[in-house]
Amino acid sequence: MHVGAEPRLFLLRRAWDEEKKRLKTVITVDEVRRLKSFFQLSATDGGRRVAIVDAADDMNTAAANAPATHPSITACPATNASC
Repeated sequence: MHVGAEPRLFLLRRAWDEEKKRLKTVITVDEVRRLKSFFQLSATDGGRRVAIVDAADDMNTAAANAPATHPSITACPATNASC
């Protein structure tokens, strides 16, 4: 799927570091906080919105705790399709 083509899908991954010309080593809390604005937007067809975190193991401690503070975010393992 082309990045940004689906308005109800948010892909969260390590950002590009312009200075070092490579991906950052961790997902920062500022990057995770973008999820809040994504989930506050209304879905175009009233359906659900999905966020994919690639890879959650790359989050620093503050970033890992950020989604837990937002009431509309529910963690769902990739293997549980009915979540």
